[in-house]
Amino acid sequence: MSKYTYSFEVLLDDKWFRPFGMADTQLGFLRGYAMGRNDTAAPRLAMRVIRSDGRVMDEYAAATEVNIGLIAGWPTPEQYEEAAKRALATAGRIREANKRRERT
Repeated sequence: MSKYTYSFEVLLDDKWFRPFGMADTQLGFLRGYAMGRNDTAAPRLAMRVIRSDGRVMDEYAAATEVNIGLIAGWPTPEQYEEAAKRALATAGRIREANKRRERT
């Protein structure tokens, strides 16, 4: 059995948070998970893999760019505007879900 356990954390409101089910597991699994998340479209939170003694094994910066999707060539202003509309709509849905959660 390994001497250490490992956890996955994301940076949310300036605090590191462990998503449910992402603690005390194998390093290889968490590294693969983090690399997969890092390859997904932005925006995404900063994240890290941490060892049970507090040592940070891997860390990934937050990505804040609005994803416009797969395109060929340079994006047009209209594509960026449409991506911004989708991002604002998503932000609104998240904000409403957070408000409902706070009321309960």
